[in-house]
Amino acid sequence: LCVCFPERQTSPKSLHRNKRTNMSEVVEKDSRHKLIVLVTFINFGLFASRAGIGGDLINEVFDGDRMPPPHPVSQQLVITTLIQCCIGMAAVGSSVLHCKAWNEISRAVAAGVGMITLMLNFLVAGYGCKQIDLDPDQVNEREEALAVLAIVQLIFMIVYFGMVNSFTHGVVMLGSPGAAKAPGAYDPPAVSSV
Repeated sequence: LCVCFPERQTSPKSLHRNKRTNMSEVVEKDSRHKLIVLVTFINFGLFASRAGIGGDLINEVFDGDRMPPPHPVSQQLVITTLIQCCIGMAAVGSSVLHCKAWNEISRAVAAGVGMITLMLNFLVAGYGCKQIDLDPDQVNEREEALAVLAIVQLIFMIVYFGMVNSFTHGVVMLGSPGAAKAPGAYDPPAVSSV
């Protein structure tokens, strides 16, 4: 993680220079970084699996192996899931680039793409709720899986957003120029790890 967060490295020299830093704070920040990286990889896996299921459903329709879903909600669910997963994987990529660059510009880009992904996930989760509400005879198992995964990932992203914001301690707004931070405040990765 020191490679991912280069300016957050804590060497023995910096510990002596900063009298207020103790070892428990260093260990706590390191565990937060590990948790955020783990959640980012899980989120990428969810995006990839949902995109794979949606892509397979669309591919079968294009090849003529399957008729298009009879209900319009099912069609919208599949198409918006594919769009949202593509943007979500781009958000994960921008958050990785932000971890590497770690500056205000990369944070603003990562937070912007992350918020677009979050809003699209609200839309897809709404389609997913309607999909679950349909008659079971009208629904394919994979469409049902897309609906459930959309709702699970929305909850996951909201929990992640809350977790990242609980680490901020004084950040006024992610990506805002001149955002005031408390001394020694943790500078979290942008929401786009979502």
